[in-house]
Amino acid sequence: MGRTATATISLGRFVFIATLPTVTSKVAGTAAFWVADLVRFERAVAKWVIEHGAMSPETFRLLRKTANLSLLELGELLGKDKAEISRWENGYHKFSVCTWNTVADLALDAMGGKQNAAGRLRAIVAAKKHSQRPIKIAV
Repeated sequence: MGRTATATISLGRFVFIATLPTVTSKVAGTAAFWVADLVRFERAVAKWVIEHGAMSPETFRLLRKTANLSLLELGELLGKDKAEISRWENGYHKFSVCTWNTVADLALDAMGGKQNAAGRLRAIVAAKKHSQRPIKIAV
């Protein structure tokens, strides 16, 4: 069996650990984790955070990253600038439960390969950009 090492993710008062396989560099002789294993570990942590409602600036950042969104992209979806998102993630400003839940939905969608929440938010942003005009709907 191959070598393993302990990986750790610290999110405020929560510390998550996992034993993951490692690969040793033949050139440098150092051990490293496989990227795919680290991604699985981060996603498992994100899922635990969502299931347990562990709201904090650190978990907010993890969820944004799990959703594969930059500060700018998340800001556009939420109608905020990237500086405000950064202030939330660094604990300078508080975010609402609804905002955290929205980012959790985006992360869950990304983990499941869906774009449901992101699609709904993009539609809202797009609708705000259009001027008021009649829309024909077939009934």
